[in-house]
Amino acid sequence: MGPSLWTWAVAVGGEAAALAARPDAPGSLAGELLRVLGVLLGLLGLLVVGLHLARRLRLAPASRPPLIQVLSTHYLATRQALWVVAVGRQRFLLASSPERVELLTALPPGEEPSAGEPGPQEDGP
Repeated sequence: MGPSLWTWAVAVGGEAAALAARPDAPGSLAGELLRVLGVLLGLLGLLVVGLHLARRLRLAPASRPPLIQVLSTHYLATRQALWVVAVGRQRFLLASSPERVELLTALPPGEEPSAGEPGPQEDGP
């Protein structure tokens, strides 16, 4: 969004507000329509300005990676699976069945996957 759009939005909002301030005849339909149009254009201008400032100042919250990640899943049977789960920098091998989830072993701390390595994977049943 360049400065030309910014200038246009402010100019249109200002002109619409000026038109709304002096209707042709008090209580006329055309005057009320101009007034409503002026208010709508003014609000649209404020919205454009707000979005421009939010994007420029980066007011969006920064996203953090989740604390617990499923790195890999291998299905052994219909409702039985092995899971490699990372909690922070620790990794665990879990077994799940219809009745429970059980910790099998703690794995050596893993490194974060780089951009070239494949991410979490799932093996079919």
